Amino acid sequence: LALARIGGAGPARAAAALLALVWLAVAWLFFVERYAVINWAAEYMAWGFALEALLLAGAAARPRVLAFLAERNAVQSIARCLILGAVFLYPLIAPAMGRAWRQAEFFALAPDPTALAALGAALLFPRRAMWLLLPLPVLWCIVGGATLWAMKAPEAPLLPAAALLALGLAIA
Repeated sequence: LALARIGGAGPARAAAALLALVWLAVAWLFFVERYAVINWAAEYMAWGFALEALLLAGAAARPRVLAFLAERNAVQSIARCLILGAVFLYPLIAPAMGRAWRQAEFFALAPDPTALAALGAALLFPRRAMWLLLPLPVLWCIVGGATLWAMKAPEAPLLPAAALLALGLAIA
């Protein structure tokens, strides 16, 4: 968010590079190291997160592809809210649902808040880059929402709703 506030191509490329590292970290630290023990599909999910990291790194490496948009509008305000919600509010879901703090999910450590923040970040970029970086976070929001729904978690609709909101804003 601080880089988006500065605006321009350099900060956008730096933000994409940082997000690439985050997606790669979640691929390895969450899916490979933790989730693979209980879910046979975790390895495939890790590859999906690694692919998003590659897309972000590729966008960061191309100077003319990525820049934060100069104007401020409603879409960018909602994008910022998605990022802030993913970073600061999503971890509060676990205690709000009566679960222990150690079950809280944090941006850059767990896939759900990381995907939510990536939805917001994608909406801050120009259309061409946005459509390149949006599909995998949207797909994860559907997978994550379905997983939460199967576990009968009350927050299950949150991820698919955010994905629909981001797609709607991207189309509009």
